[in-house]
Amino acid sequence: MRGDIRYFILSHMKAIELKEKVSLKDYLYTHNFSVKEYKKPFLCKFHEDHNPSAAIYNTNKGDFYICFACGVKGDIFDIVGLVENLPRFKDQYKFLKEMYENRT
Repeated sequence: MRGDIRYFILSHMKAIELKEKVSLKDYLYTHNFSVKEYKKPFLCKFHEDHNPSAAIYNTNKGDFYICFACGVKGDIFDIVGLVENLPRFKDQYKFLKEMYENRT
C-alpha cells in the first residue's frame, strides 16, 4: 500500500510538471481551433458553432478550456482526451509526454 501512495504522488507531480510545459493554446492551434489569444472567444470544435463560444483562460493551475455553449471544459489532459479519443488519464499523459519530447 505504501508503494501505491508513492507512485500516485510521483505520477501527480510529473503530471503537474508536464502541464506547465505544454500549452493548451498551442495544442489546440495545431488542431485547427481558431485560438488567437487567452480569454478571446473562438469557435468550439466540439459542437456546430456559428458564434464564438469557447475560450482559454490561463490560471495559476495552468490553461483551462471552457465552451459556454456546449459545456465542454477542462485542462490540457481533459481536452487531449476528447480530441485524441483517449479516455484514460495515463494514455493522455503518455500522449502529451511524447508530444513534448518530440518538440524539444
